[in-house]
Order: sequence, then structure tokens, then C-alpha cells
Amino acid sequence: MCSPKILLVVLVLSTLPRATSAHQLTSPDEVAAKIVAQEQAEVQLLRQYTPLVETYIQYLRADNQAGSVPHGDKYFLGRAELARGTELEPLDRTTGMNQKLFGGLGEFFSVEFVPRGFLQMIYVDLNGFDLNHYRFEYVRREFLGDVRCLVFDVDPLPKSGKGRFVGRIWVEDQGYHIVRI
Repeated sequence: MCSPKILLVVLVLSTLPRATSAHQLTSPDEVAAKIVAQEQAEVQLLRQYTPLVETYIQYLRADNQAGSVPHGDKYFLGRAELARGTELEPLDRTTGMNQKLFGGLGEFFSVEFVPRGFLQMIYVDLNGFDLNHYRFEYVRREFLGDVRCLVFDVDPLPKSGKGRFVGRIWVEDQGYHIVRI
């Protein structure tokens, strides 16, 4: 038989609000500040690297019997100089073997494709991804596989300049790393 004191303690404890964990942020503004800080830290971290960048693009054309079939392609191999933003240095193509393997650089740098544009996609915005240039609107929580995420719509503030990111981001809810754009 339960004693009245134990019953009273259980009743009182059940009416108290649950304590939230210390690391859990309470407002979307606090979360947005953490997202910006994490993204800026990652940009600084990436600047110490000079990775090889390989880009292969295949043109497709419609075929009545087979559906889509290859119609041509473009290939680029270079080294990213991330310490200088999104600078992309093509590998030396002065030898005949490199020219045969990789094709002409002038052909890849055409009106259709700019290799630097592909490299720019690793960053949300190199020129001010911060609360002074963007508005963050919390949308929902969502799982990407096993990763718990917070979803935000991100829009540039008025008069923040041209060429700014507009879109939705998924941010893991522990370290506030952007995991999908």
C-alpha cells in the first residue's frame, strides 16, 4: 500500500516542468547565431587545404528507343586554392600526354561551364554569411537518415548586396553543422 507522502511527492514532481538540457538553445535567434559561427569556423578550417578537384560532365540527348543517351562530355582536373577563396588552378597541361588525357583547358572554360562555379558550391556565402546579411526562419525538425536536423529558410536582408544565397538549409542539432543546402 502506498503511503500518502509518497503519493504526494509523485504528484508534485509530475506537475513540475521538465528541465531542458544545458546545451539546448531556446530561441531560433540563438540557433541562427550558432549556425553562422559554425559555418565561419568551417570556412576558416577549409582555407588550409588545397584539394584536387575533378569535374566530369556528360551531355545527354533524347533517343526514341533508348531514352537518354550520352552525346558528349567535359572534363576538368585542377587544384583548389581555398586560402584564396574559390581560386582554381588547372594542372599543368604543357606535356603532350596531359593534353591527350585531359583535353584542352580552353574548351572547358567555355560560355557553358566555369569550373570555379562548381567550387563555389562548397560555401553558402564567402562574402558575409552572418546575421547582418541574412534572415533565418525556423521551419521544422527533420531527420536526414539518422541525423536529427533543424530546418531553416535563409533569405538575404534588404540592401545586403547581390549574389546572396537564398534557400533552405538543414543543420544537425548537436554541433550546428550545415548538412544540406
